[in-house]
Amino acid sequence: MLRTLGVLASQIVAPVAAAARSIAGLESGRRAWASEGRAHVEVRGVHQPGTEEAGERIVRRLEKVPGVAWVEINAAVGRVVIGHDPDLVGIAELVGAVEDAEAETGLDGEPFATVSADHPDNPVKVFAEVAMLGANLAGAAITMGAELLPLPALPPSVPALVSTGESASRVRGPLETRLGKTATDVLFGIGSAVANTLAQRRSSLLAESAYRFFLLRETQAAQRSWARWEAGVGRHPASHRSEPVAVRPRPVPLPDGPVERAANGSALAGPAAFAGMLGVTRSFQRAQAMLVAGAPRAALVGRGAFAAQLGYGLSERTTLVFEPRVLRRLDRVDTVVIDAGVVRTGARLVHDVIPAQSDHAVVELWERAHHLVGVTKADGTRREGWSLSSVAQSRLPSDVRGAAGPGIEVFALRHDSRRVAWVLAAEELDPLAEELVAAARGVGSVVVAGDGAGWRRRSVLIAWLRVGCGLLRLCGRCSGRAVSSLWCPRMRGRRWRLRMSVSV
Repeated sequence: MLRTLGVLASQIVAPVAAAARSIAGLESGRRAWASEGRAHVEVRGVHQPGTEEAGERIVRRLEKVPGVAWVEINAAVGRVVIGHDPDLVGIAELVGAVEDAEAETGLDGEPFATVSADHPDNPVKVFAEVAMLGANLAGAAITMGAELLPLPALPPSVPALVSTGESASRVRGPLETRLGKTATDVLFGIGSAVANTLAQRRSSLLAESAYRFFLLRETQAAQRSWARWEAGVGRHPASHRSEPVAVRPRPVPLPDGPVERAANGSALAGPAAFAGMLGVTRSFQRAQAMLVAGAPRAALVGRGAFAAQLGYGLSERTTLVFEPRVLRRLDRVDTVVIDAGVVRTGARLVHDVIPAQSDHAVVELWERAHHLVGVTKADGTRREGWSLSSVAQSRLPSDVRGAAGPGIEVFALRHDSRRVAWVLAAEELDPLAEELVAAARGVGSVVVAGDGAGWRRRSVLIAWLRVGCGLLRLCGRCSGRAVSSLWCPRMRGRRWRLRMSVSV
């Protein structure tokens, strides 16, 4: 038991100590992270398109600092990555050099990249989770002592109101806009711990402590995943280089999920039920029970704990989770967009063989067609006197054109330069395609983006978009309709993985 507690304590204390060391000596509040001779420092404005020249000037300015070996701008996350000798120049000096370079290029008045706050190397998130975990554990200890003393307790409706405010987007949304996500989390987390302590609700404090431990473990796992990536791929300077990405504003507000809808309903129905019950029964205890029963804390904690465990599992399996909040939006997904390359193998299969005027047996024609479709580029190259070449639709006989539906390619099979058959071929579906789409159907609509409209005839697909409708363009189109979120999976090797998750 003591050994288990020691392991849990080390999992909490070690990352906190590392985070404290990473920000020691930084007075500007600028986020910075350093390890193994590489420093990642926030830079103002470089994430905005049109600042490429200023970014190059910052690079040249930093390369002149003694002890700096190389500099790369990662504009996508608003960071500059500096390879340096820690014995010659420290992280505080590098941060000062970045500030001077910003002032020289006129970027000192620009904002930091918003995505930088969600970067896995941000130490503030660790401190925030530790503070909220500690507040709940301390509150649980205080309530144990309060039972021995005749101390009055707050009504349980007070922490219920705090919980409803945290879950209601109408209350939390404006606070996040003004304070930021982390500060808002701390505000409600500490407020909930204080309210439950004053209400002497020890069971709620212990449950909240377990929840906060899950969130802390998720944050630490993301940091470990980031450290593994940085220690491996990150040692190559070119791996950090990226150009600014133009981010268009959301065309419509982010729709509420089921938890938010329940919380918004509780924010209105709870006080109304309280007033109604109080007017009917004249009992404050019964009236406040309506507020407590309507608090959506269980739904919020359940979704958060699931997402935290999912994020922990992804991070421990070498996946780098940049925005954990995306995992909290999985309950809003109602459309799945699948890249066409996911559901096909890239190989062709013979769909049909239509003999032309020849004396070759049909079986032989099928054998030759299978052999050539699988191993040649259909460019007319001969093999043992046989060749396969593509044919334009306009040059096909009417009966062949009618048999070749959408998505079917037609080739001319020749023997000794004489056409002996028409070969109809289609791209092969991946063996897991049906299982993938069947699972996606459980979410809602399924759309496949890419070439291959002929697969409409196969029961696998629900909708198909032609070439030219890329995933990002598709997401933009769907955002104008009643689509809450899009998932775009992509296959690597034989393992499915999430390529992109876009909430619109």
